[in-house]
Amino acid sequence: MRGRLHLLTVVAVLLASVVLPMSQAGAAATCNDRILFGSDRDGDFEVFSMNPDGSDVTQLTSNGARDVDPVCSPDGAWIAFTRGDFPTQEIWLMRPDGSQQKNLTKDPADDANPSWSPDGSQIVFASTRSGNRDIFVMDADGSDVFQVTTDPATDDSPDWGSNGRIVFVSFRDGDADLWLTYPDGTGSIQLDDSPGPDGAPRFSPDGQTIAFHSNRDGDLEIYLISNDGHHLRKLTDHPATDSFPAWAGDNAHLSFNSRRDGDFEVYVMDVAGAGQMNITANPAFDGVSDWGPLPCTIVGTRGPDELHGTPGDDVICGLG
Repeated sequence: MRGRLHLLTVVAVLLASVVLPMSQAGAAATCNDRILFGSDRDGDFEVFSMNPDGSDVTQLTSNGARDVDPVCSPDGAWIAFTRGDFPTQEIWLMRPDGSQQKNLTKDPADDANPSWSPDGSQIVFASTRSGNRDIFVMDADGSDVFQVTTDPATDDSPDWGSNGRIVFVSFRDGDADLWLTYPDGTGSIQLDDSPGPDGAPRFSPDGQTIAFHSNRDGDLEIYLISNDGHHLRKLTDHPATDSFPAWAGDNAHLSFNSRRDGDFEVYVMDVAGAGQMNITANPAFDGVSDWGPLPCTIVGTRGPDELHGTPGDDVICGLG
């Protein structure tokens, strides 16, 4: 859990993580430490969740629309996802058991690739509503939409780090590279300038490292790079496609997609690239995943109304 959270919200999440109440459909009450993914195993793309070992696979959406790109909120209480087909996709919200689904964007443009702010109060996403594909931020209820990037080149695939920066993919130099900006649109800088296109950047929970995929070696592999553009590391090295990484809440593991078994599956590995394992093993397409944050433990407060939702004196995350 990251950012600043109201006390009641944190208490509710903690109780849910301890008791683990289940909905009538059997879905988890929170998405803490659950892997979310899109799959067409029911005939069209829907959102599913499962445990990190691939057990307890639960279907969360069921409709004729295409549901993909699920992301768990920092408190584990909500899932944002993309519904529909390009060029009229929308950002939707639902509970981790699939209930209370609602359209947040309701715009004729294409809205996709949501990511939560560290405190869960806002969502960053990519949209064509400016006439170009740019990065936008809105409140978690869909209000107060703000355009972050205004460059004429395509900006896409944003992710909001616990350090307050947004990483995204931009074609500003003619190739898909990683860029950083602040949520108000200031301080945009290019993070790397590789000869091959980069994509799907994701900040580590501590905000220090970015995982992404790149074909700079000739095929798509998973890489890590520090948030200052240094310390590049290659985690996968397989002739099949490895793509779309997502961090576990412990900062030490990642999920990713791979075609090394003949079709797209969800794999997990540790931060050194070891222990790569297929956890879906289904003949259907199992796509882009997100790994929900670990529940946290309250050990104190610094104020009458709120807690600091990052590891420290007030909240200990992922140690139990």
